[in-house]
Amino acid sequence: FYEVDFGVGAMYVGDRFRDLLGIPADREHGLQILEFWKEHLHPEDRPRILHQREQLHSGDLEQFSGDYRFLHPARGERWIHHLGRVASRDAAGRTVKSFGALRDITESKQAAEAVLDLSRCLISVHEEMRALLARELHDDVTQRLAALAIEVGRAELVARDESQAEALRAVQAAL
Repeated sequence: FYEVDFGVGAMYVGDRFRDLLGIPADREHGLQILEFWKEHLHPEDRPRILHQREQLHSGDLEQFSGDYRFLHPARGERWIHHLGRVASRDAAGRTVKSFGALRDITESKQAAEAVLDLSRCLISVHEEMRALLARELHDDVTQRLAALAIEVGRAELVARDESQAEALRAVQAAL
């Protein structure tokens, strides 16, 4: 949980918040924690998150809820779910106070990615098996049918009467 008071230029956070983001002890005064948070947003997510933050603080959004990657100084890339709201605005509609909560969702993101990877793998194996079956059918069954057609052709040559020969020609054509 955090609270930001832009009126006095201060940010209040608890120990769990500090641990979640890896905020060093020397980042306690004024809005240094907020600056640390901005600096450690993943470069690919930073523009989107800062834009949404600006929309929240300008009054275009009433609340923010989103997921993004955060570069923890000790734990590396972490996924964060962030929920933020404006508590009060000035006469111009700009944020005076805001608050929010952050939650580490890295494990659930990793589990979802593992399920997606497994799904991709299953689809790939399914496609490989279909291709293998198609090759087997083509190579094995086609050769057997050709051999049967040859045998039926030989039987046609030694047929006793024309009706048997005609029936064998029909079977050969079907094969």
